[in-house]
Amino acid sequence: MAARGFLGAGDLYVRRINPLTGALMSMYGPYEVEKFEYKPNVESKEKMSKGRITYGQVIESVNLPKPAEFAVTFGEVDREGLTLALMGSQSVINTPSGTIAEGAALSVVVDLGGWVELPHQNWETVVVKDATGATTYVEGTHYLVNYRLGWLKVISGIADAATVKVHGAYNAISGTRISASTVNEIRAQFVLDGINFADKLPCIATVWEGIVAPDTAFDFLADDFNSIPLTGRAKTPVGKTEPFFVELRDAA
Repeated sequence: MAARGFLGAGDLYVRRINPLTGALMSMYGPYEVEKFEYKPNVESKEKMSKGRITYGQVIESVNLPKPAEFAVTFGEVDREGLTLALMGSQSVINTPSGTIAEGAALSVVVDLGGWVELPHQNWETVVVKDATGATTYVEGTHYLVNYRLGWLKVISGIADAATVKVHGAYNAISGTRISASTVNEIRAQFVLDGINFADKLPCIATVWEGIVAPDTAFDFLADDFNSIPLTGRAKTPVGKTEPFFVELRDAA
């Protein structure tokens, strides 16, 4: 480190640890981060004098190491980051498209003024008829449809608790489902690929194993962009001699 000061920037990479096997999983990143903070802690043990003149003075003192604190704040919220924020796990959404022919129309009992959930989502077309199939109802006059969620609401011209026939087509759905609160901690290796602007030299900071959790709620309706603050401890894994290390390299 050639400079006499430090003003840093960096990209964060995260490699989660499988909670069942303890094995390192895939490395993800780089992430935009707003904080990457490590704080060593000590506990002071002091021997106090009870001498006639020196009573209350420290005659010996020693600092004993305690677990270090680790904090990281993600400024970028993507699928992986949101999974961390919700202490969740991921699964793949892969629902195929389909068509319900008029001859195999769904029988749906309506709730006047209330939404009724259809058996599929992401509808493309919806046709609603009476139980006999003779009368075709008009969307916007007799009923409303939330095509994305697959909900139907009767608003007029159909009796409460009446049975209607529904047919149409629905599109495929793909994506990721995040099941929140399925893990009680996040264990991961954190690597900051950094630089000190004071001397333009690389600064690589690594937490071998951070055990962290969110310390604030995630607000899906926040007035500004969300960030994800995680706080916890840094662990020294088996075979290592330190929980955290920094490499101040001479050249990029």
